[in-house]
Amino acid sequence: MQDFAGYLQVDGYDAYNQIAARADVQRLGCWAHARRKFFDARRSEQALGMVQQIYVHESQWRLFSAEERKAYQEQHTRPIMDGFKYWLDEQAPYVTPKSPTWQAFTYAQNQWPWLYAILEDGRLELDNNLIENKIRPLALGRNNYLFAGSHSQSRFIGKAAQRIAMMYTFLGTCAANEVNPYE
Repeated sequence: MQDFAGYLQVDGYDAYNQIAARADVQRLGCWAHARRKFFDARRSEQALGMVQQIYVHESQWRLFSAEERKAYQEQHTRPIMDGFKYWLDEQAPYVTPKSPTWQAFTYAQNQWPWLYAILEDGRLELDNNLIENKIRPLALGRNNYLFAGSHSQSRFIGKAAQRIAMMYTFLGTCAANEVNPYE
């Protein structure tokens, strides 16, 4: 990770701040994570509607070049994002502290510089769902096999977990490179 330079698109986890503090790393927010907070609050239809408008426009940019996409974003997406930020700031004082809605507002306001940074370059995506969907099976397997092995034969516990990790690495690498693991 020391050699990484470029855009880092992440959720609001504070541990990413250390990486993003480097001069050669530009942190980006994830609109899917911000949207999920409002969805979980179950009382923010207006926020969800505005985020949906942003995503509708994103579907329009899919086939554009980076330059065309940036121009489209400037004309269509930026005004929606600006309206969303204005709405957040206007409504925030009326939200009950510590409620799920307050948590959604606080998350979006704290992440705003990074959510808005997506407009800086036409190559950038609104969220990191593509990669999260690719690694989800690996993360689920890692949790499912946390205590892999036989408790009655403790000397094999580490070896079973190591074998599972090796298989996940092999299968994940095959999937990422579109290689049939059976071949």
